Amino acid sequence: MHQVIDHFVRSTRGKSALAELTEVRTARFTAPLTPGDTLSLTCTLKPGTTANWWSGPSA
Repeated sequence: MHQVIDHFVRSTRGKSALAELTEVRTARFTAPLTPGDTLSLTCTLKPGTTANWWSGPSA
């Protein structure tokens, strides 16, 4: 998840932009992944509380 967030922020805000994963609300695994299985994740990004929070792609 961290890699996806980092990639999104850097591709929309520039290579020097930093992202911080602050919360993983839930994680539930009912069985191990086996070869050929796929793990799908959903990520919701919200602006942080600092002055330079993400506000969308730069113009």
